[in-house]
Amino acid sequence: MPGNKRLHRPYYFIAFTALLIAVFFLLSSLYFRTHFYPGTVINGVGTAWLTEEEADRRLANRAAVYTLVLKERGNVNEQITGSEIELKLNPLHGGSACKDRQNRTFWIVSLLQHDSLRFERAFTCDESLLRNRYDKLICRDATKIIEPKNASLTYESGGYRIIGEVYGNQLNEEMLYSKIKVAV
Repeated sequence: MPGNKRLHRPYYFIAFTALLIAVFFLLSSLYFRTHFYPGTVINGVGTAWLTEEEADRRLANRAAVYTLVLKERGNVNEQITGSEIELKLNPLHGGSACKDRQNRTFWIVSLLQHDSLRFERAFTCDESLLRNRYDKLICRDATKIIEPKNASLTYESGGYRIIGEVYGNQLNEEMLYSKIKVAV
């Protein structure tokens, strides 16, 4: 009979290992019901291992320190900050909406892929403040607008001379405002 116990030892080990894996999977599934998966990024903000509330706080902090930098010709930079336009987290697209998009049961798949979530309306701002700030941009100052010109030829003293193009800095107002709005 002592020989029979030795034959059963590998089965005990396999059963014990399977039980440990099942318990680990169950506990991890319970944990990831309320926490974001490893590698989760929401609109560029890392939210891995955070709860929905912690993710909301981190996203709200991102809105508070947000700065949009406009790089213009002539090495001119202008900024629009989140505080100037009252940028804040949209409650409809906060942590709970993001967490709902993750499969709560098969969290193990997230270890193989990073979950980058993107919401179009994750943040909101005061539209009138944005328009007001846009109207004050230096690049919109009519006195500083340079019209673009194509290169041309001119005839001088028996020969032609190329007059170089002027790139200018004239704006497409509608397109610029819509791009700023999307970026914000």
